[in-house]
Amino acid sequence: MNNTLLLLFQKKFDECKEAVNALAAQFPESDVPALINAAMLYREKKIEDAIKKLQEYSARFPTGSDKALRAQLSLAQLYLAQSAPQDAIAVLKGTSIRHEPAIVAAIVSIYQKTAQVDECVKVFDESTSHWEKIAASDATKKPKL
Repeated sequence: MNNTLLLLFQKKFDECKEAVNALAAQFPESDVPALINAAMLYREKKIEDAIKKLQEYSARFPTGSDKALRAQLSLAQLYLAQSAPQDAIAVLKGTSIRHEPAIVAAIVSIYQKTAQVDECVKVFDESTSHWEKIAASDATKKPKL
């Protein structure tokens, strides 16, 4: 894997493609080859192809799975790199971890940078409501003695 990443950073794309294919064959259950492939497409300035690959890869797995989540987070990062904040927000809001503090902070930060203060408040309200429901659910459970 390190060699594949080195080839990617050196912009030796033909060799990197071969290395990605070898990685995928050697580790068929790993999501690393798919993520490296998307990064390679991005570095080759094939942005739409990178987006499509990440979307397709994410769709192959159940919502909330680690592989789908890593692909979605990579996709959000790619959208931000392309100055597409609304697309990044849509991806982040579609994840199974959208109420986690780091994701809420990322969404709020993007909204702040795009001067959408009202949306920031909505995100905080949704997240607070989510965690209050969980706390209430936990409080109603009685410990077993």
